[in-house]
Amino acid sequence: MLSQRKEIRLIALIIIFVFLFALLTGCFKKGGTQSSSLQIINSEISSIVNSATGDISSIESGIQSSNNNTASFNSKVISSLSPVVANKITINKDLKGDFVLNNINPQSQNIVVDLQKRSGMPLFKKISLFTIGGTPMDKLGRDIKWLDALRAPTMRYPLCIWGSDYFENNVKKWIDTAYDLPGSLFMKAGNTMYWHLGQVEAAYNYQRAGADTANVKFYPPVFGTWDKTWEVAAKYIKEEKIRSYYEVLNECDHNAWYKGTWNEYIDIYNHTANALRKGNPDAEVGGLSSGGISRTLGTAKLNDFLNSVQNNMTPIDFVSYHDYFQVYNNDTNILRDELDKRPYYKTVQMHLNEFNVYWPSDVYSETKSDTFMKTYKPVSLAFDAFQWLSEHPEITIISWATFIDNFEGLGVIDFDGNPLATYNALKIYQNMPIDRVRLISNIPSVKGMASTDSHKSGIVLWNTSKNEQLVNLGLNNLPFSVANVSVYRIDSNNASYGDNKLKSNLNIIEKIENCNLKNIQWSGKIPALGVVYIEIDDQSSLSELNQRNKIGTLIRKDYYFDNRKKNTYSEWDDLTSIVYIGMGTNDIGRALSSITMENVKDTISVNTKLTGSLSSKSANSTLGIRVDYRNKSKMYNKSVLYQYKPVAGSGNSEFPWGTKTIPSKIVNLTDLSKFNINIKSEAPNDWDGRVIISFQMQDCGNGSEAKFILK
Repeated sequence: MLSQRKEIRLIALIIIFVFLFALLTGCFKKGGTQSSSLQIINSEISSIVNSATGDISSIESGIQSSNNNTASFNSKVISSLSPVVANKITINKDLKGDFVLNNINPQSQNIVVDLQKRSGMPLFKKISLFTIGGTPMDKLGRDIKWLDALRAPTMRYPLCIWGSDYFENNVKKWIDTAYDLPGSLFMKAGNTMYWHLGQVEAAYNYQRAGADTANVKFYPPVFGTWDKTWEVAAKYIKEEKIRSYYEVLNECDHNAWYKGTWNEYIDIYNHTANALRKGNPDAEVGGLSSGGISRTLGTAKLNDFLNSVQNNMTPIDFVSYHDYFQVYNNDTNILRDELDKRPYYKTVQMHLNEFNVYWPSDVYSETKSDTFMKTYKPVSLAFDAFQWLSEHPEITIISWATFIDNFEGLGVIDFDGNPLATYNALKIYQNMPIDRVRLISNIPSVKGMASTDSHKSGIVLWNTSKNEQLVNLGLNNLPFSVANVSVYRIDSNNASYGDNKLKSNLNIIEKIENCNLKNIQWSGKIPALGVVYIEIDDQSSLSELNQRNKIGTLIRKDYYFDNRKKNTYSEWDDLTSIVYIGMGTNDIGRALSSITMENVKDTISVNTKLTGSLSSKSANSTLGIRVDYRNKSKMYNKSVLYQYKPVAGSGNSEFPWGTKTIPSKIVNLTDLSKFNINIKSEAPNDWDGRVIISFQMQDCGNGSEAKFILK
C-alpha cells in the first residue's frame, strides 16, 4: 500500500509539472475573461493537487491565493519556474480592465485599431509651454526636471529690461542676471526660447501717460530708447547663441495690460520688429498677440495690423493669438482666412501661443475655490484639443498655459512642484509616435488616437461623457514579433495629484510581457471623463522620438502656405531631424518648409518611407529635398534639388527663399529609400557655410506622404 501511495504521489506530481510545462510552452493560452477560462485552469489544477498527498503545499498555496487573478497566478507560479513566458501578464492592479489573448470575438469590439494601417494627420509634437511672468526663479530651478518628458519645442517667457537709465551694458547685464537661469535651464531641456517682449523701464513715456503715472509702463514707449534696447538685446542674444522667437508685447487688445490705442500698438510692432532684425537679421519675429480675435480684437483691428505690416514691409514671421475659452476653432478660422487673402503672408505662421481648455472663474482671486484644473476632469477636454490641433498644420506652435502654476490655477505643475493630471496628459500625447494609424470608435462618447513607429505604438482613449463607458478594444496587426503591452490610466484614482495625492504618477496599471500575438483585445471600463493609454513596445526601450540626429546648427525654420484651408503639411522635428511631408486629403496642393543651418555635415544620409499612392497630378508635381547655398556676399547663388523622378513634373518656378528661382541642378532619384545629400561636394567655391534645406511635396495625390530621416 505504501509503495502504491508513493507511486500515486509521484504520478500526481508528474501530471502537475507536465500541465505547467504545457502551459508555459503555449499548449494552454489564456482566452476569454478571468471569470471563465482562468477559473477552468484553476479548477483543473486544484483537482489534480487535491487528489495527491505529496508535499506540494507551496504550489497549491500559490494557486489558491491568486483568487482567479491572472497577474497573481503568473507571478507566483509561472515566473518562478521560467524566466521567459510568452503572453505573460505581470501586472494587473485594476479589476476594471482585462486582456483577451485567445478566442477573440471581433463582433464584440466597439473600438478597433489597425496598428499597421497608416491613417490621418501625423501627431506632430508642436505643443510647447508658457511660463507666466513673476514665476519665482527657485521654482523654475526645482521644476525644470519635469520638462524633458514633455518634449516642448519652445518655452514662451517674458523678456523685460529694467533700469531707469539707458545704456548698452545695462541691457546685456540685465539679460545675464535676470534671464541666464531660465534661458539656460529651458535650453538644457531642449526648448527654444520664445520671448514675449515686455517693458523697457528706460523707455517709459511719462508724457504720453500724463497724470496716469501709476500705469506708465502700459503706455506706448519713447521709441528712441525702445528701439536701441531691442536692437542690442537681439544682437546680444544671438552672440550668446540662444536661438529665439520674439513676440512684440502681449495682449494689447486687452485693456488690463495696455493703455494705448490700437494704432499705437501697430506703430510699436513696426518699430520693434525692425529693431530686432537690425540686431539679428535671422531673428524670428511676430506680433498681434491677441487675447481673443473674436472676443476682444475683431476683424477690423486685425486687418489694420496686417495692412500696416504689409504696407511698411515690416518683418513678420508669425501672427500670434490666445485662447482659454474653447473658441480656438472660430478664432483660427478668422485668422487663417484673413492671411490667405493676402499673398504677402504666404510665409507667415500662425502661433496659438497661450492656450488652455479652461479659464478658472476666480483666476485673479486671492482665495482660490475653482480647482477644476487641478483635477483629472479637464484631461478629456485637453485630448479633444490635441486631436483638433493635430488636424491643423497651419498652426505651427501651440503654447500650453501654463508650465508652473503661479496662483492663477492653470499650471501643469502646481506651485509646490507636483505634476497634475494635465501634465500626464501632455506627457502621453507628446510621447506618442508621430505616424498615426487607423482607429475607429463606435462609442460616440469615447474618442481616441493611435500611432506607431519602428519601436513603439500608442493608443489613447478618452471618455467625454459623465458616465462610465465599457470598451472592448481590438488591437490588430501588432507591429512587433515580441512586445510588451502596458496600460495606464488618468482618472480620480490614477495619475491625478489633485484627486489622489498618493497616486499622482503615470504608472502602469496592467501589463503583458513577451506578447507574440498579432491580434489581442483589451476590455475594460473608462470612468466618466477618464483616460486609458495603452503602449506597445518592442522591448528595446527605443523610440524614433528619442533619436538625436544632429546634422548642423539650426538658425531658423520657415514655412510656405499656398492655401491654409488645405491640410498639406511639411514639418521638421528639431530634436530628431525627421521630416514629414504630406498631401493630407488633397490631390492638388503644396507642402513646403525649410530649415536654415550652419555647421552642416559634409554628407547627410537620408532614409525615406513613402506612404500612399504617389502619382503625378499636374505639371508641377514634385517630391524632394532642395539645398540652397549662400555665398560670402550673403547672397544665395546655387541650389540643388534631389527629387523623386517617378512623380517629377516640370516644376514650379516660384520659390519663396534661397535663390528664389528654379534649381541650378537637379539630381533625379528613382529610389528614395536611402540616398545622400552631398552638402560639401556640391557647394560653390565662395560658399560661406550657410544653407537652406527645403522639404517639398506638390500635387502628388490624396494620402501621399514622405517621411525623411536625416542623419
